[in-house]
Amino acid sequence: MTQTTRSRSKEKNIKNYLYFKLKNIDRHIHCIKVLFRRSIKSKLGVVLTVILTTGCVTAATTSNYEKLVRSWVGSPEDKLIMAWGPPAKEYRLDHGGKIISYNDVNGTSGYSDEYGGFTSRLNYCRTDFTIAPNGIIVNWRFEGNTCRALPEQVPKSQRENENP
Repeated sequence: MTQTTRSRSKEKNIKNYLYFKLKNIDRHIHCIKVLFRRSIKSKLGVVLTVILTTGCVTAATTSNYEKLVRSWVGSPEDKLIMAWGPPAKEYRLDHGGKIISYNDVNGTSGYSDEYGGFTSRLNYCRTDFTIAPNGIIVNWRFEGNTCRALPEQVPKSQRENENP
């Protein structure tokens, strides 16, 4: 592949990336405009639109995901599998327990730098649960850049600052 072909290919990738990003931004702007037009009839509608659009963007957090995953400690493995589905992988441990692993891959994202290069990253979340020989979840860990949960996904027992 010649230098010119590489440059054209890189240029094409950047153009495609920017096209899809701009298209996505246009969709968000259109949705907000529609919501705003519908709600402009009342001040309460405007306030609700702002609250709803802001809340949807910022509500999912890694902290909530950690609380969600932690809530499974002490639960039977079967209950987890019924809720999350079959794990992607299972590793047997010498002492009779095992580790089950869930993988959630959401594609890739990327950006171009000031030198004309393009950097991409894999968007994923991998969650492992350690299961004791008696079938009870005893530990957990997760890694990735998309390990997030909404507050309503966290069991009440794991939420902070709630009155009983």
